[in-house]
Amino acid sequence: MKRRLATACVLVPLCCSACGEAVVRSGRPAGAVAPLYDERWHDSFFFGTLDPAEAAPLSTICPQGWSEIRASSTFLAGLLQWSTLGIYTPTTVTVVCSAPSGVYIGAPSEVPLAPLCR
Repeated sequence: MKRRLATACVLVPLCCSACGEAVVRSGRPAGAVAPLYDERWHDSFFFGTLDPAEAAPLSTICPQGWSEIRASSTFLAGLLQWSTLGIYTPTTVTVVCSAPSGVYIGAPSEVPLAPLCR
C-alpha cells in the first residue's frame, strides 16, 4: 500500500506537468528573429514570479518594433522546475522583430493581417 502511494505521489505530478507556449503578437508583420533571442534561456524563480535580472527593453532588441514574443517551457526546463519544486523556473524566449515598412516576410500564399495599432 505504501509503495503504491509513493509511486502515485511521483507519477501524478509528472503526468500533470506539460510543456506549454505563450505567444504575444503586436499585429505588425513578422520579420527576422532578433539576434541572440532565438530560444534564449530566461531564468526566473518561484514559479516565474521573481526575475533575477532586469529585462532588456524591446526598443534595443528590435529598433523597428517587435512582431511576436514566444515564451515556452521545454522538457528540460520543466524537469528542472519540477526537481527544484518550483524554486528555479527557466523558460525559453524568442523575440521576432517586425519587418521594415513596406516589406512583408511570410509564406507565398499568406496574406498579411492589418495592423492592430498604429
